[in-house]
Amino acid sequence: MFKKKAIIFAALFMLSAATVTAALEDELAADKSKDSFIANGDFSEGSVSSSDFRGAFKLREGEGINGSNAVEVEQGAAVCYIMKDLQPNTAYTFAAYFKTLELEGGDPPCIVIKGWGGDDIYSPAFKDLDYMRAEHSFMSGGEVKREVEFHVWNVTSGPIMVDSMFLYLYEAPAPAQTDPPAEPPADNAAPENAQESAGGEGAPAQTDPPAEPEPGGNTALIVVVIIAAAVFVTVFAVIAVRKKKSK
Repeated sequence: MFKKKAIIFAALFMLSAATVTAALEDELAADKSKDSFIANGDFSEGSVSSSDFRGAFKLREGEGINGSNAVEVEQGAAVCYIMKDLQPNTAYTFAAYFKTLELEGGDPPCIVIKGWGGDDIYSPAFKDLDYMRAEHSFMSGGEVKREVEFHVWNVTSGPIMVDSMFLYLYEAPAPAQTDPPAEPPADNAAPENAQESAGGEGAPAQTDPPAEPEPGGNTALIVVVIIAAAVFVTVFAVIAVRKKKSK
């Protein structure tokens, strides 16, 4: 019995993990379909040594989502992308995919945005041993600095893996679609199984009148009761007379 339960639990766990992975892949595909301002944000070109990336990190080929490339960021360090032409007074979304290699100790990884035209943004994410998605949307200020910094900052107790980084124009979520209400029936539509009568459509259904009682039924009952009472009185009188004679 225990072995059977263990097999069922393992199957449910694998199904749940597959569902989570499929959802993450859908999110990643959606991000890749947009026009990102971060060049080589998925580290697929095999090199992150360009001047647009800064920080203490190492390229890890094949260690990203489904075997894609990723970068390993040591504790206390960050992988940072430098954006040099961020537009003022414009809504953006910064998104990143990463996982934590050690859950114990330290704080969750954090998205940091600097130079966007306001106070530095610190947006904590979550710790997870599997890859997850984190994002932060913002409206750039009127005075954007020449170099805007987008960090995935590692403040955990161990290294983290960063798979992809995206920056694109903010898109408002589409409103939820609901099914239209069912149309009411036409005013002149007759209900199902309605019976028509001489009065026209929609007239009340006609039923047979109740059967009338047979004539004389109550009279016969009264006669029977009277006869029974007379017999009882007669028998009682005869018995009384005989008792009197016997004395």
